[in-house]
Amino acid sequence: MKKFVFKLQKVLDYRFEIEEKKKDEFAKAQKKLLSEKNKLESLIERKK
Repeated sequence: MKKFVFKLQKVLDYRFEIEEKKKDEFAKAQKKLLSEKNKLESLIERKK
């Protein structure tokens, strides 16, 4: 039973790690997208 619990905990830890990585990657992508959007808006404003 201990082996099963250990393996289950290992799987849960791995799953948590993957979820955290996804959240971090999404936040970075969202930040980059917002940055690019702001750059484009500032370029458009300069051309007016």
